[in-house]
Amino acid sequence: MTAGELGKKTGLSTGSVTALVDRLEKAGVCGSWKRTPNDRRRVVIVPLTASKKHIKDLFRPLSESTMDLCREYTEEELELIFSFVGKAADIMEDELERLKQ
Repeated sequence: MTAGELGKKTGLSTGSVTALVDRLEKAGVCGSWKRTPNDRRRVVIVPLTASKKHIKDLFRPLSESTMDLCREYTEEELELIFSFVGKAADIMEDELERLKQ
């Protein structure tokens, strides 16, 4: 993922993305930035293989708790919940775009 793509996905400014990636690099989550061959201005953030297990371990309790919660609902109820949350997220994304203009 490029720094620009990370900024778009998170809504962070260029400076904030730089600071975030610097912190991730210091924490050992990502390696040095690599410049793309076609456009030397673009850099790709490279995750470290060893950090993937660490990140999975960090999120395992959340994942397990979420799966436990999902088991409390029927498939039909979950489909309704997912539909609602997806539509609500789309509305929020549209509103964020409107506010940026």
